[in-house]
Amino acid sequence: MSEMRIKNGLALGPYGTAGPTSSQNLIPPGDTTPDVSLGCFFVTANTSATTITYFDVMDQGGTPSVAANGKLIKVLFQDALTTIQNGVNIYLANTQGAIPARTLMDFVYYNSAWYEASRATNNQSSTTPTNQPRRLNGSAAGSQTINVSTANIVFLTVTGATLGITGLVGGIGNQTVTIVTAASSQIISYAQSAGVLALAGTNGFIASNSATYNFFTADGTQWYSTSGLISP
Repeated sequence: MSEMRIKNGLALGPYGTAGPTSSQNLIPPGDTTPDVSLGCFFVTANTSATTITYFDVMDQGGTPSVAANGKLIKVLFQDALTTIQNGVNIYLANTQGAIPARTLMDFVYYNSAWYEASRATNNQSSTTPTNQPRRLNGSAAGSQTINVSTANIVFLTVTGATLGITGLVGGIGNQTVTIVTAASSQIISYAQSAGVLALAGTNGFIASNSATYNFFTADGTQWYSTSGLISP
């Protein structure tokens, strides 16, 4: 019952086989604590929203293993309906909702917990790469947040209304974002928001036209201004 097949090369999966039709590799639909004791390659095929809270790993007696430290598993998500619960017994590299289809993730087991080792999302579609410039144009009114999930530079132009910025959403830990107020004809203001937006030395400020402002987040949720006006 090896995880390596010498004659035909390396194969991942229970009993040294990763055949695409093998039911050994499939995680039963709806299983929130799939058993990964045998093998190292597993595939999801959920037909309804399912949150995986743990990967069970058992010894030969059917009790939770205390000798599996260092076990590595690969999980291929064939569906877009599976979510991994983060921060209890599974620790992801960042917060995550439903895992996109065709994502391959590696997890390492240590002291009754699983840790994400790597992730590759193979969507074969044209998307805005993370941490690329992004331009936001158009009318806006009232208090709003800015989505920075795909950007580290945001060019902000607002026409037709006054805009109050109360936070940034969609961020990840240790992300830095520069917001450029691109010659807006209207008033743009930043306001303190507890646990979301922290400004240096003030409760709020008015953004100058054609100016840039830097923000940093350690946890992806609360943002801190790291500088005031940089360029007039």
